[in-house]
Amino acid sequence: MADGVTRPGLIDSGGAHSDVDGGPEVVLETQGLSRWYGPVAALERLDLVVRAGECVAVMGPNGSGKTTAAELICGLREPTAGWARVCGHSVHREPGI
Repeated sequence: MADGVTRPGLIDSGGAHSDVDGGPEVVLETQGLSRWYGPVAALERLDLVVRAGECVAVMGPNGSGKTTAAELICGLREPTAGWARVCGHSVHREPGI
């Protein structure tokens, strides 16, 4: 994670940010996307930028947050913190777009 500590069950995006100029249009972006179930973090602080034409794979062991990330990005679950945008539209504030 950003603090240099590896925690089981968490996805680290490698610190991608949307403030980088140039390149193709951003089609998927998350910042600080997190989902907690009580004291358990299913996903913590996912920062991700995917630009048009990129192909991205999400890999990890069981329980690492892959399905939770997909559900949050698709709007099937509400995040505990953070946000997700698809083509500039908020997944959770503008559902159905």
